[in-house]
Amino acid sequence: MHKSKYVISTAILVASSIAPLASAASYSDTVAPFNVTSDDEITLSNAIVDARSSKQLAGITIQPGATLTLNLEGDNYIYGGTCAAGILVSPKYNNKTYDAAGSAKLIIKGSGNLTVLGGRSQNSEENSSFQCGTGAGIGGNGSYSEWDGRGSASDGVWDWSYGPDFGEVTIDSDFTGTLNATGGKTDSVQGRNSNQNDFDGGAGIGTGGTVAYEPSPDYHETLNGKINIKNGTINASGLAEGASDRVGGGAGIGTGSGRGDGGIALNNVEINISGGTIKANGGMLASGIGGGSNQNSGFINISGGKIVSKYGPYEESNPTPSGAGIGAGDCGTVQKINITGGDITATGLGSAGIGGGYEETAVASAIYSENDDYDRAKKADGDESGIINISGANTKVLAIGESIDDYDPVDRPGYRVKSGSGIGSGAPYQYSDNWQPVYYKINITNKANVTAIGGKYANAIGTGGTYFERLDDKIVKEYGAAITIDDTVTLFAANGSTEVPALPQTNEFDDFRGITPVSFTSSSKYLVEKLGDDITAKKTVPGNDSTNASYSLSGTTMTATVEGNEATTHETTANYTDGNNFALISGKEAEPDTPDTPDTPDTPDTPDTPDTPDAPDTPNSPKTYDNIIDYIKLSIASIAGLTVAVIGFIRSKKH
Repeated sequence: MHKSKYVISTAILVASSIAPLASAASYSDTVAPFNVTSDDEITLSNAIVDARSSKQLAGITIQPGATLTLNLEGDNYIYGGTCAAGILVSPKYNNKTYDAAGSAKLIIKGSGNLTVLGGRSQNSEENSSFQCGTGAGIGGNGSYSEWDGRGSASDGVWDWSYGPDFGEVTIDSDFTGTLNATGGKTDSVQGRNSNQNDFDGGAGIGTGGTVAYEPSPDYHETLNGKINIKNGTINASGLAEGASDRVGGGAGIGTGSGRGDGGIALNNVEINISGGTIKANGGMLASGIGGGSNQNSGFINISGGKIVSKYGPYEESNPTPSGAGIGAGDCGTVQKINITGGDITATGLGSAGIGGGYEETAVASAIYSENDDYDRAKKADGDESGIINISGANTKVLAIGESIDDYDPVDRPGYRVKSGSGIGSGAPYQYSDNWQPVYYKINITNKANVTAIGGKYANAIGTGGTYFERLDDKIVKEYGAAITIDDTVTLFAANGSTEVPALPQTNEFDDFRGITPVSFTSSSKYLVEKLGDDITAKKTVPGNDSTNASYSLSGTTMTATVEGNEATTHETTANYTDGNNFALISGKEAEPDTPDTPDTPDTPDTPDTPDTPDAPDTPNSPKTYDNIIDYIKLSIASIAGLTVAVIGFIRSKKH
């Protein structure tokens, strides 16, 4: 396979695998967009690659099957054209089936900096026969509508090569620079249905934005791609400057916005973060890391790095909840989140800090949707629910689910509060008692250090909450979570209301599952609870007799103690000191039993003394001579005698 190296800078080498490039003598000069068709290594050095004057053209296009290693030096800028990504990492399909191995790959290295911006969307007012969502900064193009001639709902033809998927993006461990990646600018013009946001935003890093109305038989219902972040300083956003506040946005890292008609696709995007300093902000109604507006979380694995991830903004003219800090956008739920390392701060608005979005709608990987009735919910398989695992001695997590006053004087008059949990689900959206969003499994284990803050009427860990003034002060309370906590972790959990516990209690929706909302047993450590102004903790968790526990508060420092045991101190905030709080604190470790003294082993028998061997015969003592002269005389005599004998023998033979 072809592999070569090119340097794109003020002195540019042009090769056959890329389009001719203009000299980037200064930041005001630009480099023509180019296409990578085979494995290449390219260095950008103080270059600008600009496709903004084009349609359907990325700044850099990596074709299926090709791998581009992009080395960065100095300050570089890449801009995608209308509908296109800044850097398109092209997907491959085999008969509409996504082919991960055959899709394009991008590897970013070097010590330089890169700012990359996805292309803007195009709406129906500009061109009634051609519309598209925005491109991702790095990843997929904005998808195209059926009006552009590539397919229609009537004929069931859809060319998936124009879908929002992407291949694999890796920010290498050798990258020490700064990457700024932003999805393209979205438009406010809506399409055939005035209630739809049709031209939606792409992710900073991830899939492009979608544009759809009613899905055709071949609608692109699953989003695909893979993101690996190992090092560097990463600033990723799904909200371009000047984007409309009426259009769904993409995640900072993850997917673009979902279908404009309020439906969601199945999110198969995998996000792996093992290092780096990362700041991720969602676009409108989107998560910081995970799903865009109307999108699920996908599969998120975090094992290292310093991460600050926050929801996208909401509509200023009509305040509504937004997405999770890490997890789903609004209307989306969690598929799976694993955190095994890193220093993480995640904030959601009406959605969870870490977990699901407001008004969660389940898909195949979860268990039920907003339209499912209670009888169907009873048959749901909990093993297919949203799963959040947090573990590891090198894991520090602060997860905050903020509250919002969600007020719509026309369609839904009355004062409302929507609050996300710190870890778990977002606020439910419903007026009836049968509202059943997604059931969660949450595991916090193996020495993890976790602080979870839930909003008003929400659990700190568990489920979000909603309050409706017009429903006789009705509070939609927790609706299904199974939390496992082991006694190796450091945990502080608080919420903003005494009407809902910080950790969930058994409720009517748990009865048919046979679950225990909180699983924790330890004879030496305690889950200590503060209930409003009552500083005397109560025994609320099976196996934990913490009746002698208490809290004290000094400023924003809250200290939990158990009689005779070392205290645990946590920083809290004034907004949550009047609510309910849980802390996991160390108690006296049980003294181990003194092991029995082992039996003294039997003394082995003394071995028999071996027989004394017979003494060897004493050899004859050699003759001694008085002096050396006698010895010589004797030797001469012997020789003489032998000589005479020999002569006599010879003579006898002659006769």
